[in-house]
Amino acid sequence: MVIGRFDNIVEKRIFFRICEEKKIKNIEYLGWLPREKLIEVVSRSKVLIYPSHSDAFSLVVLEALFLGCSVVAYDIPAIRSVYKGLKPVKIMKEYDYKAMAEEAIKILKRDVSKHEEEHLDDNFMNFLKMHSSWRNVAKADIEAIREMMNYPSRTCC
Repeated sequence: MVIGRFDNIVEKRIFFRICEEKKIKNIEYLGWLPREKLIEVVSRSKVLIYPSHSDAFSLVVLEALFLGCSVVAYDIPAIRSVYKGLKPVKIMKEYDYKAMAEEAIKILKRDVSKHEEEHLDDNFMNFLKMHSSWRNVAKADIEAIREMMNYPSRTCC
């Protein structure tokens, strides 16, 4: 399933042309979904492929993780800084869409117990707890800024 909007009509046409050329028949384009329907669809999914090349803090990834999805994403700064080291998040070299697809297939084929094991990992559970409210996220950000201010820097006065 493909959820969300394409940035422009040209990208959408290219995407579906490639699907047609590759004879991919099992793609369902859902487009933009109301929040309730989005939660329903994502909570029934096993993996989210997140092919973004730029982001600040991906709520899409965070929400998918809260709903029990594993995530395959590119190694961009925002993904790396927030989600690196979490077992349910697989970070691939940017633009390596084949590796992304292969990793998603591995996740889809693996045993349910392995999926549950990754999602019940203590580190991951602590991450979800910390990110369960904006207040917790803000506290963590403030603490990180305080730590940075205590470290001497050559670029800062």
